[in-house]
Amino acid sequence: MTDVRIQVLGPVGAWRGGEPVDVGPAGQRAVFGLLALHCGQLLRREDLVAGLWPDRPPPPSATNVIQTYVLRLRRLLEPGRSARAPSTVLRKAGDGYRLCLPTAAVDLLRFRDHVTAAVSAQQLGRYGDAAAALAEALRQWQGAPLADVPVLAEHPGVVALTAERQEALARYGELAVAAGSPADGLPALEEAVAGQPLNEAWHARLIIAYQAAGRRGQAFAVYHDVRRRLAEELGVDPGAELAAAHAALLHAERAPRSAATVPAQLPADTHAFTGRTAELAQLDRLLDAPAGVPAIVVSGAPGVGKTALAVHWAHRIAPRFPDGQLHLNLRGFDPGGVAMAPADAVRRALDALGVPAERLPPTLDAQAAQYRSVVAGRRLLIVLDNARDPAHVRPLLPGTPGCLLLVTSRDQLAGLVAADGAHPLPLEPLAPEDARLLLTRRVGAARLAAEPAAVAEMLDRCGGLPLALVILAARAALNRRLPLAAVAGELRGDGRLDALTTGDPETDLRAVFSWSYHALAPAAGRLFRLLGLHPGPEVTAPAAASLLAASVTEARRQLAELVRAGLADEPVAGRYTLHDLVRAYAAEVARLEPARGRRAAVLRMLDHYLHTAYAAEQLTQPRPDDPLAEPSPAAAAPAEVTDAEQALAWLDAERAVLVAAVERAADVSPGRAWRLARTLATYLDRRGHWADLATVQQLAVAAARQDGMPRARAVAHRSLARAYIRLRRMDEAQAELRQAGVLYREAGDLTGQSRVELDLSLMWERRGGFGQALEHARRGLEILVAAGDAHGVARARNAVGWCHALQGDHVAALEHCRAALAGLEELGDRSGIASTLDSIGYAHHHLGEHERAAAAFRQARGIYHELGDGHLEGLVLSHLGDALAAAGDGTAARTAWQQALALLDDRDPPEAAQVRARLAGDRVGTRR
Repeated sequence: MTDVRIQVLGPVGAWRGGEPVDVGPAGQRAVFGLLALHCGQLLRREDLVAGLWPDRPPPPSATNVIQTYVLRLRRLLEPGRSARAPSTVLRKAGDGYRLCLPTAAVDLLRFRDHVTAAVSAQQLGRYGDAAAALAEALRQWQGAPLADVPVLAEHPGVVALTAERQEALARYGELAVAAGSPADGLPALEEAVAGQPLNEAWHARLIIAYQAAGRRGQAFAVYHDVRRRLAEELGVDPGAELAAAHAALLHAERAPRSAATVPAQLPADTHAFTGRTAELAQLDRLLDAPAGVPAIVVSGAPGVGKTALAVHWAHRIAPRFPDGQLHLNLRGFDPGGVAMAPADAVRRALDALGVPAERLPPTLDAQAAQYRSVVAGRRLLIVLDNARDPAHVRPLLPGTPGCLLLVTSRDQLAGLVAADGAHPLPLEPLAPEDARLLLTRRVGAARLAAEPAAVAEMLDRCGGLPLALVILAARAALNRRLPLAAVAGELRGDGRLDALTTGDPETDLRAVFSWSYHALAPAAGRLFRLLGLHPGPEVTAPAAASLLAASVTEARRQLAELVRAGLADEPVAGRYTLHDLVRAYAAEVARLEPARGRRAAVLRMLDHYLHTAYAAEQLTQPRPDDPLAEPSPAAAAPAEVTDAEQALAWLDAERAVLVAAVERAADVSPGRAWRLARTLATYLDRRGHWADLATVQQLAVAAARQDGMPRARAVAHRSLARAYIRLRRMDEAQAELRQAGVLYREAGDLTGQSRVELDLSLMWERRGGFGQALEHARRGLEILVAAGDAHGVARARNAVGWCHALQGDHVAALEHCRAALAGLEELGDRSGIASTLDSIGYAHHHLGEHERAAAAFRQARGIYHELGDGHLEGLVLSHLGDALAAAGDGTAARTAWQQALALLDDRDPPEAAQVRARLAGDRVGTRR
């Protein structure tokens, strides 16, 4: 339906065939506005209801009201459609609706399309085109978004859209300066800073624009005004970026003087350069390659040491370039905020090569051609530091062999690699031994040796980032009375970047990060801020999509920009990481997001992990009696897990993040905290991650109490007890089970009471109290029989049988366990079947029936292996080794014990010690 046009960037409006359409009353207008705001995306009925009634419970008729509004809107937008024909504009999708219109039909889509075009043009160095595209984007706005729908004024989507416009205004002002038209960008920058009067970065851009436009007085006025507001409202001084803009205002850069015909422009080599042996060797190999390379791109995160490596290597190889060495700082990511224009870079290179100004042609293309002519046939080393994009570099590419272009950039400059044959050299943080050596050379070996714990913490907190290490080393060297423990202590908590502040924009870590952040497109900048809210060390595209409330495809696109900008890394396909210090900076700038938007993003992210973890658990250990109460919200994007193997792989990859997510949820959403902890319990237990299990269940106990959910609290107490039993903290386990039992009895929950009894049986077994273990197992069985819980009865029979076996009554053990096995096989309980086969094998072994025992153990081992339960697989393998040894097959027994040892060494050291004793020939009894 291409004759429909929609406006949401201002009062809500619609046109059909060029004629205005009355969208209807306030509620219908709100529904229409929300659908248009999410054009092309599924919007669930629940989200529409929440939008219409944000501050009060919706009426019982809410769903019917939404359906009525949608029906009316379809008639307005498609008056000629028959009642039976499906709508092509406002489609039913799942439990919601999707508005389907082309980009040209919706002002919001046109706005974003122009912003994307602007970013692409900027990356190619076409600043005039980029500014023009942003100007067209801003022309789409006719006022505040959904201006005539007051009920949606605080809606997260509306708030985020307003922030998008402010970002576009600020970026337009910056691009106007880069394009040589600073006066054109001033109104946009003035409006942007009026909306965010404490945004230092935007004020810095405004100061630069005023200076470029020749309005220095107003530039000074802006600086003094924002400095006063920062002091009065926040009690802080201007940050590094604002201070740099002021410094540039005070000390305008003078035009460079002509250099000698044979230039020698390399900066001084880095004092006490450390490490990078492998990278230097790789650079040497590239230089010595028969075919040579036209250019080398050293890329990496801010502060990772790109310039230091490039300058150090350039000094080493300078003698091989007798015609000179050029060095240009292109200021692609610079405290002043304005990169050196390509034309300026070419002119400076020609000046350094002795070309008189009067001989320079008027255009960039002609100057670049003259540059290629001048360097042709020479042996020149050309170092271009701090390039922003390929367009920054291309005019300075030599046209003939003999010269080497060495480029550093936070961007990967993929276009230069793909189109121009440049060789990429991505730079990682320093290896731990090199990081320690750097500190040793700058602080002194004796001082480091005196405080090993503090040094270890400093190294850990800096994560191998050379700039951070150098700043700390300088701080320690300048104040030799300051204990290193005090320096390390400053790196803890939210203010860790304060310890890495120098007051110099070139070396202030926060400022260095800010240059890359402010160079991002608006959408990527927003993702970077939201990643500051993410709790773990790694993030995937679906998790990022949940933070953004965007599609996975869009999230992947923005993550790729962060990788190109050096603010993120993708060490494994699909998994993205931020250096710890970059994450700390992201957490700081996350405060620029509205509080309501931050909370909504965190909840979406938690829903992503909760619902994906639940889906994974259902694939690895189905629990139909333990449903997740809330459906996955539309804005969350659970990862796709389709089978048990994939589910287990996802849980393994996300374990650290999932534990951190429970900790984060405990602060903002107790219900999500205990649900996620409960979802993870079986996985963490099976994989032997008992310390993590204890951590999340401790949080779950408190969260369930806060959420007023006594049964959930009882489950958490039980899971915490299981962790304590595995960790051999038996008194604490008993206390947790006591509390769980009280809660189950108060609720009249017989199944819960039986599980407490069975856990007490396990606890007493581990303590060696086999009689008490049997007593509790019998009590649990009796409760389950009374409750009519067939599944529970089958599992409890195995527990009773196992306790009989431990007491030497193997005939009774087999009777109970065979009955248990029949029930569990009928129910398809794989974990229960494996446990029971282990019990049966143990009984057969002690009755002298070693072959039958080995057969049972092998079956149990196979199931545990499929389930990914390495701990119980290891225990069963140790039992299998015992049976094989007793049967006279010593070789097979040793193989089984060696396999058991590999699984138990890290998971269960006491059991591993017993297996090691068997391998040494010292037979020691074992128990499960």
